Amino acid sequence: MMPRAQRVQSDSRCLWGSGNVFLGFALTLLMGAHEGNGRTLGDTLVTLATPDDHANNANVNSNSTVLLRQPLSLKRGTINRVQPAETATPNEYDAGDVELTVWGKDSVEYPSHANTSNFTYWCVGECSTSSTSTVTPGTILMGGGTDTDQAYTHLIKWSGNGDVLVIRASGTDAYNPYIKALGKASSVATLLTKNRAASEDPAVLSLIERADAIYFAGGDQGTYIQEWLGTSLQTAVQKAINKGVPVGGTSAGCDIQGNFIYTAFNGTVESDDALRDPYNDRITLLERPFITHPMPSGLLDHVIMDTHFVTRDRMGRVVAFLARLRKDGLPAIGIGIDEQTAIAIDSAGKGTMLQQSAKGGRAYVIIPSGPPQKCEVGEDLLYTHITVQKLDASHGDTFDFSTLTGGRSSQRYTIAARDGSLGSDPYSP
Repeated sequence: MMPRAQRVQSDSRCLWGSGNVFLGFALTLLMGAHEGNGRTLGDTLVTLATPDDHANNANVNSNSTVLLRQPLSLKRGTINRVQPAETATPNEYDAGDVELTVWGKDSVEYPSHANTSNFTYWCVGECSTSSTSTVTPGTILMGGGTDTDQAYTHLIKWSGNGDVLVIRASGTDAYNPYIKALGKASSVATLLTKNRAASEDPAVLSLIERADAIYFAGGDQGTYIQEWLGTSLQTAVQKAINKGVPVGGTSAGCDIQGNFIYTAFNGTVESDDALRDPYNDRITLLERPFITHPMPSGLLDHVIMDTHFVTRDRMGRVVAFLARLRKDGLPAIGIGIDEQTAIAIDSAGKGTMLQQSAKGGRAYVIIPSGPPQKCEVGEDLLYTHITVQKLDASHGDTFDFSTLTGGRSSQRYTIAARDGSLGSDPYSP
């Protein structure tokens, strides 16, 4: 029988950083690591007793922080015994009902800051608890550049003044005080992922589960796809959206909202180059979504997004993207959103145009009538009868993204790609 030299101690704080990443529960076990003969204790089985008498077990190592990989569902509980994985009896290492702090959707404490090898997390507001707000589905599409204040007020409202989470793969926590000042959100947090491993980190997944609104910052959509696609992070975000959590993004964070995605894996492509060769090496298209928008059903199902639209003259490249997708038999349409512009799409699919200043407020829905007449490697694109619906916030324009109808008829026109060009001005009737 092993000696009773074991000591179990809990810490009521969520201890993050310095390697202490609590994957689900914040708990520290301090054990007498050595027996009299110097041999380490070895693996230990921790049995947790919860208020509803459900048991949870986790294999841990001695002299280390416990990493409990159980579902994040407990509220509070006690450790009622610590049993060595060898032959000791359950009662030999009774911990005496030591308090356990649980970190999860229904937890009593979340961190306000964390910095680990996989991610960094910052939070302002009521960060230690999860709100109990009622969410309303909605989607924010923002075109990059200067942020559009009204878009975030919509997002906060849809969150039920709950917990807003910004997700990004580069940058800082600058969104936190900005968004917090625009409404009555319980908290605003930024989650910066550093690698693909972050997308499988249970702490990251728990923070996504906590969110009442999710917003993707700008950056590099190629990095987002490489590090997030096909991971538990993607699954967690989709689960949240399916439950009605509103979602949105700006620039690269907007580009990943559509059913088809320009990944920019090989760098950005300019419109002139795309029209002269629709198979340019820099046109890298993903023909499946990162997320889907089920409320209303089918929202953005056939859409490829582009941002900084007029400012960086991107109509031509979107036409080339559509030509490629349509040639592959995919019924793609395009949405281009300029800087200082956002579209707030409600749960019925109605999109309201928003602008930050008179320089913004423009968006374009681009709907081809069929496949391109000529779309070949190394040759000018020939593509005619492409309908464009211009939307302008300064005129109060709205658009139904469920039926693809709306906007002013005077701002509906057609464009065509010929001889490596779209003509004089593809941005106006």
